[in-house]
Amino acid sequence: MEKKSTTESTPQVEKSPSGIKQKRKLPEPSFNNSTNVKSSTNDPSLHQGRKRSRPHIDGDWPTHIYIPINFEEKSQEILQKVIKKLAQEDKSNVWHSLIEKNTEVFSLHLSLSRPSFLKTDERDDFINQMRKFIGGVDLSWNWTFTFKSFGGPDK
Repeated sequence: MEKKSTTESTPQVEKSPSGIKQKRKLPEPSFNNSTNVKSSTNDPSLHQGRKRSRPHIDGDWPTHIYIPINFEEKSQEILQKVIKKLAQEDKSNVWHSLIEKNTEVFSLHLSLSRPSFLKTDERDDFINQMRKFIGGVDLSWNWTFTFKSFGGPDK
C-alpha cells in the first residue's frame, strides 16, 4: 500500500488599501557588507560540518547569488512537523532543521549561482553590475511548496 501525504503552503497575499489582493514581492537584493566577517580559518562547525573546497586566500571573496528565504510561522510549523516525522522514521540522524537558526548569520537561501571568487578591487563593480541587472527584473513571484511522502515497495 502506498503511503501518501501532501501539504501545500503558499505565501500570504497582501491586500492593498483598496482591499484588492496582491502578490507579495520578494525581498530586494541584499548586498551584505562582508568586510565585517572574519573567517580566515576553516571551522566546519560554522558550516554544518562542511569543509572549504578551496583554502582561504586574503583578498579573495567567495561570492554567490541567492534569494533569502524567510519562513512565516505556519510554514515553519509544517516544516518542523515534516522533519520530526522523517527523523522518527529514519534513524540515520541526518534530519535536522536549519529554520531554527534562521538569523542573519545562518540565513536560509536558494542559491542561484555557484560560488566564484572576486578580488577585493572587483567587488564594488560586481555589486553595481548586479544592481543594474536586478533593477529591471520583476521580483514578484508566486511560490507553492508541496511535501510528499511515499512509502517504499515494502510498505
